[in-house]
Amino acid sequence: MTSLRPRPTFLVTLVVLALALTGCGSSTNLTEATAFLDGAYSYDAATSQWRTGDAPSVVADNMQINLKADDSVRESGNYYLRGSDWLAVVRTEAEGSSIELDDYDAGYRRHSTFIAGYWGSRPGSYGPRSSGGSSGGGGFTGVRGGGSGSGK
Repeated sequence: MTSLRPRPTFLVTLVVLALALTGCGSSTNLTEATAFLDGAYSYDAATSQWRTGDAPSVVADNMQINLKADDSVRESGNYYLRGSDWLAVVRTEAEGSSIELDDYDAGYRRHSTFIAGYWGSRPGSYGPRSSGGSSGGGGFTGVRGGGSGSGK
C-alpha cells in the first residue's frame, strides 16, 4: 500500500526552492545595487554620486523597494539604507537628490557619526538606539523599514 503523504525530503526541497525563487527578502549585493542606480539615475563621475531631480523621499522609497534594503534610517535630513554589503545615503540637493553608494565598511566609516546608534560596524549588526530589527513592507517609513525581520 502506498502512502499519499508527501515525503519530508520532498517538502524540504519545495521550501528551499520557494525561498530561492523569492530571494528570501534578502537585499541585492553591491554590484547589483550599482547596476540599478546606473540604470535609474545619472552618474556624476566628478562626485562619484548619482543625481536625480526626484525628491529624496521618492528616491529612498524606490531604492528600498528595488534593492530590497535590509534596513533604513532617516537621520539629520538624509536617508540611509543598507544592504547585505552596501550602504547608501540619499541627500537633498538644490534640484532633487544625490545618492552615494559604498561598500558597507567604507560607508559606515564615513557616516558613523549619524548611523552608529542604529547600526553596528558590520552588516546585520545594530547599535544602542536600535531594537535590532526591521519593519517589513514597502515604502520608506521615515525612521526604519525594509527587509524582513521583526523587533519593532
